[in-house]
Amino acid sequence: MRRVRCIQFDPLNIVGRNPELVLQARVADFRPSMLQELLYRDREFLDGWDKMMSIYPLQDWPYFRRRREGAKTRRGRSRDEVDAVVPRVRDELEARGPLSSIDLDFGQTVDWSWAPTRLAH
Repeated sequence: MRRVRCIQFDPLNIVGRNPELVLQARVADFRPSMLQELLYRDREFLDGWDKMMSIYPLQDWPYFRRRREGAKTRRGRSRDEVDAVVPRVRDELEARGPLSSIDLDFGQTVDWSWAPTRLAH
C-alpha cells in the first residue's frame, strides 16, 4: 500500500474484487481475509473516497479533510431538496404501488457532485 497509495474499491466480484486482485498480484500468499483484517480489525486501511471508492492507508485520512468538508456543503444543499420531496415519493408509492425512479417526474434537478440530475433519480 505504501507504494501504490490507493486501490480502487469496486465491490463487484466478477473474477475477484478489484482490491483483492491488485494485492494478490503484489503480495506473496495474499488471502482476501488479510485485507478484511487490515481494514476492519486492525484499522490500518480505510475505505473512503479518493475520486472514487478507494482503500488507502489510515495515515492518509487527514489529507482528505478538505474533500470531506466540501462534500458536506454540497450534500447539504442537495439534501434539503431531496428531503423536501420524500413525502411526494411516499404519496406516489401509496397511490400507484411499486415504482422505478423513471416513473417519477417532479420537474426538478439537483446539483450532485458528478452533474445535475433529475430529483427523482
